[in-house]
Amino acid sequence: MNTTKSKPSHTQPPARSRVAASEWLNPSQIAVLETYDRGEFNHLVRCATQEEFDAQLAQCGDSLLRFLMTDLSEQQGCTSSGDAISQINGSISRLKEALAGAYNAQDWFLDATARSALQKDPILNTQ
Repeated sequence: MNTTKSKPSHTQPPARSRVAASEWLNPSQIAVLETYDRGEFNHLVRCATQEEFDAQLAQCGDSLLRFLMTDLSEQQGCTSSGDAISQINGSISRLKEALAGAYNAQDWFLDATARSALQKDPILNTQ
């Protein structure tokens, strides 16, 4: 019988706790940050201060994420996971309405002549 204790093959340093982020983010905001755009912005959960979080969120370049963080905030009445689901579903409905409007809008720029010019422009044609 072998009585020697085996050592773990690899130990990682402990990740910065979610506790700090939970001081200014609710669980739904944290869950969105960890999953939105395949986790692209999950690093924001690890900000050490609310000021750091606010600055990084403002600079992230994703207005939909900024909207979600605001819409899911307690200041906007989001105080439970049910509220978060309701807020997101309401936003999806409004986005679908906006999309329908965009589909129904007159083609205001990309008529056949404009499309042809764009396809020929080496600066604008990034394909």
